[in-house]
Amino acid sequence: MTLAEAVVVITLIGLLAGFSIPRFLEPTPASIVTEEADLLAWTVRLARYRAITLGQRIYVEFEPNGTRNSYTAYISTTDPPLPTAGGVAKTRIPFPDIVGGMSGRALPDRLTFESPEHGITPPAATGIDLLDKGVGFDSRGRAFWLGASDVGLGFVVVRHQMSNDVRAVTVARQGEVRVWRLNQYGWQ
Repeated sequence: MTLAEAVVVITLIGLLAGFSIPRFLEPTPASIVTEEADLLAWTVRLARYRAITLGQRIYVEFEPNGTRNSYTAYISTTDPPLPTAGGVAKTRIPFPDIVGGMSGRALPDRLTFESPEHGITPPAATGIDLLDKGVGFDSRGRAFWLGASDVGLGFVVVRHQMSNDVRAVTVARQGEVRVWRLNQYGWQ
């Protein structure tokens, strides 16, 4: 093999690598949904820990549809939180975290919250959709949902609009937060 042939082969390998590397660096729908579900679970866990450390109730409220698919952690000025003329009387909790120092976060583009009526079954048949109820934590870290007392699990489902990638975040009555992945075998 001559030096010229070796240079040509190395140049071709470099060109092929140059075209393929940006494709590997681009986030996939699955990685976007996973990252967002993990961040949502982390925020809910942090709200639970704040309830324990502050010794008062902390709520996480979801705002699906409309112009925002978002969630907010807050301390209510009333217990339970009551609607006021300007919405719910609440104080947002500043989290010193990767959410950007705020207690609220909107889902990125192409991600939406999903309800069971959209055709996605939740990870647990006995759970309630937290999009309707939200979740609160008492000073001992136990979860509760306003208007529902018999249920032991709440769930939120996040879906990527351009793919079949779906994740769910569940909150058990004891305060355990778990992220689920939906695949061809069901929720895991």
